[in-house]
This record gives sequence, structure tokens and C-alpha cells, in this order.
Amino acid sequence: MEKRLNDLKWTPQWTSIIGCYHGCSKYLCFDMSVSWISGGSGHAFIMNIDPKGLCPSGPTAFKNWVINANIGRLGMMTTPVGSTKDFPRFPAKQKEAWELAKESLNYDVPVIAWEVYVPEFYVVNGYDDNGYFASGALDEKLTKSVPWDKLGTTDIGWLWLASVSKEEPKPDIEILKGVIDFTLKFATTRDYLHDNYVSGLEAYDGWINALSSKEAVYNGASYNAAVWAECRYHAGKFLSEMKTKLPGMADPEFDELIKLYGKIAEDLKTVSEIFPFEMKTDKITDDSKINRAIDALKSAKENEKNALKTLVKIEQKLI
Repeated sequence: MEKRLNDLKWTPQWTSIIGCYHGCSKYLCFDMSVSWISGGSGHAFIMNIDPKGLCPSGPTAFKNWVINANIGRLGMMTTPVGSTKDFPRFPAKQKEAWELAKESLNYDVPVIAWEVYVPEFYVVNGYDDNGYFASGALDEKLTKSVPWDKLGTTDIGWLWLASVSKEEPKPDIEILKGVIDFTLKFATTRDYLHDNYVSGLEAYDGWINALSSKEAVYNGASYNAAVWAECRYHAGKFLSEMKTKLPGMADPEFDELIKLYGKIAEDLKTVSEIFPFEMKTDKITDDSKINRAIDALKSAKENEKNALKTLVKIEQKLI
């Protein structure tokens, strides 16, 4: 048997989970921009960095269940199956994920999964007797279905698959409150972090130290720069949309934040242009490039510090 949802595809993004949710939102007939999803989920405002070598896992290696929970406020409810491959009942979890995917797709409900092909999120848009069809990073190489019992068996060893169904979005003011609360917690606590990663302003310090010590690995440095520059771009665009939806509520603070996140996005884009994405794993040793990147990161950190302070000002107006 084979089932395909041919109109269900991801929207190409460096932040693959956001691209997947945007693809699902279009299939579910929501009229939401990528920036609204990136910002409303909170992803646009966070940063997660491995300070030892800028591992490319930074953008995905945090307790990102919270992103899926935040997405619920936008009107997309996830029903997940998750496991690690060292869990004794791992084969049963693989089968549970497989059955959830088939049942969901049979009812035209989108599905998202982790690492169908490479370590990114994918929209699962079909199945056959063998396994999953998917849309996502390098999907042009997915010329046949991926066996369902291969999910979660890589070195990363994380199985995650969720159906994405439609529900009523929360009011805009609740979305904003949730985003600010999440952003401040992510930046100032370790509630959502795994060991060996840092967030908030400390993430900038870790990034700078990894470069200055010449321990930064190129693929990680270039990938982190691309992802976090894209996120901050969407942060500014999300706030512009929110300002139009909540006129007069905090216009000066919105204007300040839009300006700050625009500057941060430009600084991080500069870093990504210094280190355009490549899969090479050499350590970065070019002093000229390192110094230019550090200057841009220091500028971004200062603007990020002011942005967090301004978010607090808006939060106080919402109490």
C-alpha cells in the first residue's frame, strides 16, 4: 500500500523544524508567514551554542519539546512519539511511530520526524510498505522510502515523530506573553539546555572563545552562523507583525526591538558570510576571518543584551 500527500512539503530553512512547521501550516490552510512561526514558537529569539568547538548540533540539541509546545499557541497541536535507541522498548517505539504516521497520513494529517535522512527535521508526506517518504534537507537524494525501522538508529540515536493537527490559535496577546517568557527563561536559565551547551549572552561568549582559541570546527561555525542569523531576521519580522496586531500596546518598545534584532541579524549574517556553510571539519585558524567574526559577534551581543532588557519592559506592560 502507498499513501502520498503530494502538496505537503517543507519550506526550505536553515532552521529545519521551522521550515517543517511552515509546510504543515500551509497544508492545514493557515495563513502564517515563516517569521510568524519562527517568532511565535520562540525559536527566532533563542541561541544554543557548544562553547568547546561550535558543534553543529547547537541549533537542535536542546530540550526542543518546548518549541513543539509553543507551536500549539499558533494553532498546531503535536502528538509525538519519542525514544532513544538505548531504551529497552525502542523497537516498540519505532513501531508506534510508524503506526502513528500511517494513521495520521491516512486522514490527511501532516507528520514531522527527526533525522529521516540527515540530522534535521523532515515533513513526512507519505509511506509505502517499506517506510517513510519525506520532504526536507537533501530530499532530492531520497529517491525511495526510508525503512521505518531505521528511524532513531543513527549515532545520535534519537527517535522523534509527531502528527501535526489543526486547532484554534491563542489570542495574539497570549502568543506574545508566551514568547517573551520563553525567551527570557532560555536566555537566563538552564531549564531547556543539555549539558555542555550555553545560551543567552553566555552563548556569544562561548562562540567568541571557540573562535579565539581556534577550537571552532568549520562546519559547526558556519552552520550556527546561518541558523542564528536566520532566526534573528525572523525575530524582527515577527515583532513587526505583532506590532500591527497589537497597535498602541507598546509601540516604542516594539520599534526598539525591531531595530535591535535587525542589527543582530546583520551582524550574524556577516559571520555567516565570513564562514559560508561547508561540511568540512577543519578547525578555523585564519586570524583575519576570526577577528572579523569576533567583532561582529561582540556587536551582536551588545544589541542582544539591550533586546533582552526591552523584552522585560514589554513583559511588565503585559502584567
